[in-house]
Amino acid sequence: MTLFDRLSRLSPGLLKVLRTACALATLGALIAFGTIGYNTDPVYYWLMLTALVPMAAYGPIRRLAQRADARIRARGRWKRKGGSVDRITYTILEKLQDRYAELTHDATRGPVDDRTWRDLGMDEVQGEIDVCFTIAGRNELRRILRHALPGADETADRLTLAERIREVSAAREALAVPLASVGEERDADPADLLWGDAPRTDDLLPLFITMCALAVLVIPLAAFVDLTAGLVGAVVVFFTNMWIYYRKARHVSIAVPALRVLSRMMHATDEFVRGPLAAEDAIVARLAEPRKATSGARRAFRALLTGAPNPAPTLTGDLMEALYLYVKIYFLVDLLAYNRIVALLIREREQFRMLYQTLGTIDATYALASYRSLRRRTCDATLLSGGETGAPQITIADALHPLIPKAVGNDVSFSRPGAVITGTNMAGKSTFLRTVGINVLFAQTAGFAFAESYRATRFLLVSSIEKHDDLAAGKSFYYDEAERIYRMIEGVTDEVPALLLIDELLSGTNSLERESASIAILHYLAYRNAVTLAATHDVTIARGVGDRYALYYFTDSADETGLSFDYKIQPGVVPTRNAITLLRLSGYPPDVLQAALEATGGEASS
Repeated sequence: MTLFDRLSRLSPGLLKVLRTACALATLGALIAFGTIGYNTDPVYYWLMLTALVPMAAYGPIRRLAQRADARIRARGRWKRKGGSVDRITYTILEKLQDRYAELTHDATRGPVDDRTWRDLGMDEVQGEIDVCFTIAGRNELRRILRHALPGADETADRLTLAERIREVSAAREALAVPLASVGEERDADPADLLWGDAPRTDDLLPLFITMCALAVLVIPLAAFVDLTAGLVGAVVVFFTNMWIYYRKARHVSIAVPALRVLSRMMHATDEFVRGPLAAEDAIVARLAEPRKATSGARRAFRALLTGAPNPAPTLTGDLMEALYLYVKIYFLVDLLAYNRIVALLIREREQFRMLYQTLGTIDATYALASYRSLRRRTCDATLLSGGETGAPQITIADALHPLIPKAVGNDVSFSRPGAVITGTNMAGKSTFLRTVGINVLFAQTAGFAFAESYRATRFLLVSSIEKHDDLAAGKSFYYDEAERIYRMIEGVTDEVPALLLIDELLSGTNSLERESASIAILHYLAYRNAVTLAATHDVTIARGVGDRYALYYFTDSADETGLSFDYKIQPGVVPTRNAITLLRLSGYPPDVLQAALEATGGEASS
C-alpha cells in the first residue's frame, strides 16, 4: 500500500480541515508579508514566497480528501438497490442514455427493441441494479442489457470479473475506489465528444500561441531590461489576452464538465493498469492500450481543469481557483490546452472510446455483481450451441421474477415450437412470460439467471405483452397488435432462434376471428426457427394447437373470502374461469351475476 493510500484512509473531515488551513495560510502569507513590505522594507515582499509551501500542499491534500470520500462512497454502494444510493441528480439522464444507446447500437448482437424492453419492465429492473459510480457505467449497463446476443467471450469475461468482485473483498475495493473517484457530474457525459460530431481545433490557434509567447517574453523584459516597459507590456498583453479569452472561452467552458469526467477516467485507468487485477482479469487488462495511447493528453487536461469551476465549490476552493484563473488568462492556458485535447481526441478517438467503454463495463459489472449478491437465488447460466441441442430449447428450474419480493418459483422446460398457457385473470400468465424473458436476457448478457438452474439455447428475444391503442398514428388496439406480431414473424431468421413472448393473441377483435387467426399464426410459427410462449384466456386457441404445442395453465381457488392464487404453472388447459367471480367480489348486483352465469351455462371459479 502506497503512502497516498495510507493517508487517504484518514477521516475526510480532518483532510478537509487541513485543505482549508493550507488555503488560508497561502492567503495569509500573501496579505501579511505584502502589507509588511509596503509599510517597512520591500525586502519583506520576498517572504511572500513562503506562501508556496501551503499552496503546494493544498493540491495533494485536496486529492487525499477526495480519495477518502471516494472510499466511503465505494463501501456504501455494495449490496444496495439503485434507488437507495446517493448520487448526482441528472435532468437529462434519459436523453443521455438514449443518445448513447443510439450511437452504440449493434445490429449484429441481438438488440432488444423498445417494445420488448418495456414489456419486460427492464427500466425498473435496471433501476434496481444501477449502483454504478459513473455515467459510463450507467450507459454500459443499459447497453449490455439491451444486446441479447453478445459474444460468448464477452459474457464469460464479465461473469469472471463479477465472481471475483463478489468473492474477494480486496479486489472489490481495488475496483470500487477508483470508480468512486471518477464519480459523476450533473448532465455531463464524455460520450457525446467521443461518438458525436468530431470537435475541431480553433482556426485562431496560431494567434493563441503567439500571444502566449509574448506573455512569457515580457517577464524577462521587466526583470532584466526595463521594468517600466516590461510592466506596460505585461498589462497590454494581459488585457489583450483577457479579451481573446472571454471571446473564445464559452465553447471551452461548455465542454469542461465532460472533459473533467474524462480526465478522472484517465486517472482511474492509471490505477487499474498499475493494480493487481491488470494481470489477472481480461477486462481490466484491456485498459493498457488506451492508457498508453491517451497519455499525451494528461498535461493538457491538467492545465485546462486546474482552476476550472468546481461542481462542489467551497470558499477556499473558489479563492484558489480565482488565483489560478488570472494566471491562466494571462497565458491563454485554457485555449491552448483545449485545442491540444481536441487534437488528441481526433487522432486517438477509438482509443478514448475503448477507455470509456472498458471502464464503463467494469463499473456495470460491479453493479451486476452487487445486485446478484442481494438476490436469494441465482445461478450461473449454461448456454447451449445449436449443435448441442438439435432444436431450440429452454430449461429453467425454479425461475423467479427479480422485482417480486416473495416471488413463487416455477420450473420451465420448453422446446420448439413452444407452449400455450391458459389461465384465469390475475393468476400469473403475464408475469410468467416476463419472468422467462428477464431470465433469458440476464443469462445471455450477464451470465446468470434468477433461478436454481438455467440451461438453454441462445435466443433473439421479442415480446408482445403490453397492449395499447396508438391514437397518434390512428391505429386501433387490434391493428397495433397485429402489426407487432407480423414484425415478430418477419424477424425470425434461420441463423439464431427467436424466443417469442405473446400475451393474449389478437385480443382486440371478436372471438371468432381472434380464435381462427391466432390458431393460424401459431401453426405458422410452429415451423419457424422459434420457441413461442403464448398466454391466452381462450381455451379454444389452446385446444386448436394442442397437437403441436405443449399446454400449461395457471388457476385460482375461490371461497367466501374471495380468490386466492398459488402462481404455479401446471400441465394441461385451465379447468376454471373467474371473470364472473371477480364481478361478484367487486359488488355487482345479484341479477347481473345470475344472468351472466345462465348465459355461460356454467359456474364461477371454485
